[in-house]
Amino acid sequence: MTNTLSVTDGTTTISLSSSGVTLTLYMPKAPEFDAAAGDYKSVTESIEFMITDTTTANVQAKLAALDRLLQGAQRAQAGRAARVYLHFQAGSDAAAWRSEVLDYRLELGEDAAVGLYQLRLECRLIITRRHYWESTSLIVLPLSNGNGTGVSAGLVMLNHDDSAAGHDNWVQIAADQMTGVLPAGCVIRLTNNIGSARTFTEVYLALNAFSDPANFAHIIEGESRLSGGSIDSDASYSNGQALYFALGSGSTPGTSTFVWTLPAATLADAAGRPFRLLARFAGGIGVATVYAEVRSADGLSVIWRGDKTALPDLYGGILDLGVVSLPPGGYSTAYGALTLALIFTGLGQRYLDFMQLTPLDGFVLLESMGPCAQGESVVYDSIEERQYVLSGSAELSYVSASGAPLLLQPGVINRLIFLVGDTTTPNNGEISYGFTVRAWYRPRRLTI
Repeated sequence: MTNTLSVTDGTTTISLSSSGVTLTLYMPKAPEFDAAAGDYKSVTESIEFMITDTTTANVQAKLAALDRLLQGAQRAQAGRAARVYLHFQAGSDAAAWRSEVLDYRLELGEDAAVGLYQLRLECRLIITRRHYWESTSLIVLPLSNGNGTGVSAGLVMLNHDDSAAGHDNWVQIAADQMTGVLPAGCVIRLTNNIGSARTFTEVYLALNAFSDPANFAHIIEGESRLSGGSIDSDASYSNGQALYFALGSGSTPGTSTFVWTLPAATLADAAGRPFRLLARFAGGIGVATVYAEVRSADGLSVIWRGDKTALPDLYGGILDLGVVSLPPGGYSTAYGALTLALIFTGLGQRYLDFMQLTPLDGFVLLESMGPCAQGESVVYDSIEERQYVLSGSAELSYVSASGAPLLLQPGVINRLIFLVGDTTTPNNGEISYGFTVRAWYRPRRLTI
């Protein structure tokens, strides 16, 4: 089988190796690594081919069509056109792979005038493309959690994680499902199974690929504090319990500190990597602030302190308390236990349901400006760098994303963790919210 090469934007495809075009020279280059940037450089390389046809006009028309298609690659960099890809299948390969074209220059051979008269035109296409090749097909990823194993058609997930069977806010992808050699773009679809429409003000989507994803304990229950406050029991709380406490007296503000153990096993798994500390409050009244500290095991030394964050009146929902390396000492897998403290100052009463140690091997925050009805989905696409609400076949573009594109890691377990908040007051982000998750990806590699 011979090598095949084409250029496509998904609608129009032009072959550079058939249909009156002969590929005369193309050898894909391997990318160079930029140590300063910590990533690979885009690849610039040349493709040589010859156009033949029965008339001069036809030869010129084929060249013009290729030129027009490649101009779309330049417009796509500003988000004004569909992306343009180079598709290449080596004769020994079972499938074609693609690489996005970023820029191009189309040159004619030295004897172009003579060649055109003879109904043949030698051309050289110089392209700049992405440093990687990825699968031309989206590959569905089987997902697992307490509600199923290796499920491809959609796996149920809840908006919390506790000891009850199936109460999981994560889905896991087995290591042998993640092929390729580079972090890969993915499509994540989160379908609303709550029973009614919600406007999702926060969808925290995080990836754990390197902190022992199959065993890392990412939830700290509020009631597991070492002392202080009291335990309130209710089925609407994660694990059936929450930490209740009152701040201040009358009009006089007060301060309360609560401490949790960060076990050695958790910190050994975390290995000094960054985590976003998210806290879910199940309601409260009054105005207060809170900040977090990582302390020594005896609580006498503060190793890290976060910024103060406001707790609004009548607040229930998810609060972002900042990013901390766990522990704040760089990479190691032999760390001992520490403690985590939350310091509250103000007036009123609060119910702290749980905290989440949110891994940042990949992370994106999705925020929607419009409702997602029962059965509709929030879709995050890190391949095309798009996000939207999927309503039937319509893509409703009122979802924004912040954070670097989330990429799945090859050859290891990937666990995707979700935490969702919405506009429901006073208690948004209920733990009973149900979703169905599906995922796809395109394996990536450096060379053909």
